[in-house]
Amino acid sequence: MDSNISSKTSATVEQRKKMLIAEGAMYRLGLREARHEVLSGMRIDTLTKTAFDHLAANGHAVFERVFSMQGLKNFNPANLKILTPLLLPLLTRGFSTLSRRRDLIKPVVVGSASLLAVAGIGFLVFRWKKVRQANSAARQLYTTRTRD
Repeated sequence: MDSNISSKTSATVEQRKKMLIAEGAMYRLGLREARHEVLSGMRIDTLTKTAFDHLAANGHAVFERVFSMQGLKNFNPANLKILTPLLLPLLTRGFSTLSRRRDLIKPVVVGSASLLAVAGIGFLVFRWKKVRQANSAARQLYTTRTRD
């Protein structure tokens, strides 16, 4: 009778041992996949894309919120107080990330410089169009006064 019990327990022990080995293999596989996912998310290109996506989303939200209140024609600089609570956490996170990851400084500077260049060109084109419209309006006014 004792040999019958010991054979049953040895069979269950063997089954438990195989099950534990399989569970350990699955656990190690899950760890390996998680490690790979974290390392792929920590690459420079992935981090900069994520940072610019967050920046674009926050910028869109800020401009939509500011300009939806009064519109573009009635823009009031006092509404820029809305920008502070939205942009300060983003700036704080950005500075802390840059202080920890020195290799991100170059892509951020290049991206910021390109955004600044595009904004500067847009400002100059807008200003140039405004000056042209003012000059054409002045010419029309001058020509109508000289005819009279």
